[in-house]
Amino acid sequence: MTFLLDALCGGAMNHALTTPPELRAGLAEAAGEYAERFVDFVLASVLVGTPAA
Repeated sequence: MTFLLDALCGGAMNHALTTPPELRAGLAEAAGEYAERFVDFVLASVLVGTPAA
């Protein structure tokens, strides 16, 4: 669980910190979409090989 939360927090922080200044205005507008895609990506990597319920 800790690795999952570290991945989410670290990935989001890295995305925000490495966005060039000229693109930062659009960062807030697209935050929800980015968060949804990023969480889906991280969860998919965790769930690979997990038997279906």
